Amino acid sequence: MGLNPIIALSKEHAFVGVWLIDERFPMLINDDPMELRKRVDARDMVLFESTLVTNPTPVTFVQASERARELISEEKEDDFVYVIDIGQARARKIKPLSTIEKKLEEKSSDTDHSLSLPPVPTLPPVNANERVIPETPDTRIDTWQRKLLDLTKRNPLLALKDRAVAIKLYCPDIGSMEDNLAADVSFKFLSAEESPLNDSERSEETFRLQAGSDIHKEYALDQLNKKVLLANMPRKKLEQNEITLLRKAKKDLEEGGSNTLYLALGMLRWKENPEDDRS
Repeated sequence: MGLNPIIALSKEHAFVGVWLIDERFPMLINDDPMELRKRVDARDMVLFESTLVTNPTPVTFVQASERARELISEEKEDDFVYVIDIGQARARKIKPLSTIEKKLEEKSSDTDHSLSLPPVPTLPPVNANERVIPETPDTRIDTWQRKLLDLTKRNPLLALKDRAVAIKLYCPDIGSMEDNLAADVSFKFLSAEESPLNDSERSEETFRLQAGSDIHKEYALDQLNKKVLLANMPRKKLEQNEITLLRKAKKDLEEGGSNTLYLALGMLRWKENPEDDRS
């Protein structure tokens, strides 16, 4: 596995550990518990109380490590014997004991002691038409991407909720907008409530540019030519979402190296089950 393990011995016990760096002790055995404590505290190695694996009450790896650290503490130095460095042992050509045993001579017998095979378990059906894809760097990347994709409703790309942080656009010419974005053209946002089409008798909170309205379409196209995108939401909400999206996208790019800012051209309304009322 490429690990460099160690075995620590006390007078009546043994526990295990592994180097966390590419290192080993200069000697095969080391009887200095202080040296061992320094290595553990410096995170050069980690010790593990292996008997806790069979503990009736489950314990965490951290608890098992803390227990092993107690066994090499100053209070228990009298019980400590030494630590064996397996990597150093292999470097000195000390190999594991052979597990090959001498085969006993079989005595002939007329009695048949052969064991019958158990019943064959029920296996899931095999899709004979499934195509086997050869493993290449490209297919491995594709597999990793599929594993990383969240297909649950927690993914806002699949389930965009009303309370989601987003900017809902009204754009009658999506192709022109996409061409401009591909050419690195910058746009400004304008709230629909600031439109001159919004008469004072209507509430600014409820006014929206409607698809299919010629006067709304004409106004939106005119703003698009001026590099302005109309947001179908109140001005205050637009400003809040702009700041939130900017900060989150910048943080994700700096910390994770990935761009999490998306533009959705058209939205699909779907139901998890056909009989569901909620979509």
